Amino acid sequence: MMKQISTLRISLYLAVLVLSLLPARRALADLYCEITSQEEVFGFRGRPMQSIKRERVFIKENLVKVYDEMRNETWIYNLDIKSFLKIDHRRKAYSEGSFEELKSLIEARKKKELADLDHMLTLSPGRSEEDRERRMVLIEGRKKLLTLGKATFRLKKTGEKMKIGEKSCRLIKVYLEKELYEKVWVTDEIKPGEEYSDFLKLMSEIDPPIYSPYLNIKGFPMRTELLYKGLEQTIEVKMVTEGPVPITEFLIPQGLKKIAPSL
Repeated sequence: MMKQISTLRISLYLAVLVLSLLPARRALADLYCEITSQEEVFGFRGRPMQSIKRERVFIKENLVKVYDEMRNETWIYNLDIKSFLKIDHRRKAYSEGSFEELKSLIEARKKKELADLDHMLTLSPGRSEEDRERRMVLIEGRKKLLTLGKATFRLKKTGEKMKIGEKSCRLIKVYLEKELYEKVWVTDEIKPGEEYSDFLKLMSEIDPPIYSPYLNIKGFPMRTELLYKGLEQTIEVKMVTEGPVPITEFLIPQGLKKIAPSL
């Protein structure tokens, strides 16, 4: 149900890593990183439960590969030609398309998700009053996020500091009107290049609620905590290492069948 939020929000980190670690308009370093996300999702019969997700990321120049261990899926983004490739390892199949097609897939996914949320209201979450109340918060919060569209976000520097992954980070709070939308811990030890701003503008058109808050944030987000309308999701970069990544990591394995793109 809530897979889309994780996949696209994590793509933001990948874009920053690819476009910020070396000065703008220069060749980019090969990188490997690991990212963990934790969020509250709907379990059996719509009961709230915690889900932990881990991604392994390979980066070579403007190619980004994300392997989702839990779903056994690989996403490959080509930032030069604005295209994506998805590999479903369980089905031994792959699909590909442009960023414009990705935008259309996201819109279709949102419509389906809204219908699923309405259906979930008809299910019994069990005997616990706490489960029932929490499920309603999640459903209403998710519906608000899915229909948010373009919005104006306000940033507030807090002065709070914390070490994350050996990086010195500072806390920025993101507000939507008067409501706290998100907490973002950023480090100034990584400097985004010009391409980063261009990429953010492009992605903010594809999915504004996820990417728009970052248009005016300076630095690299090491950790984000989404808090909008009672939703809870945390994404954190656990490890980043530089080193050669073979081009074969970004090739389609032999023996896969091609299918229509989907999320």
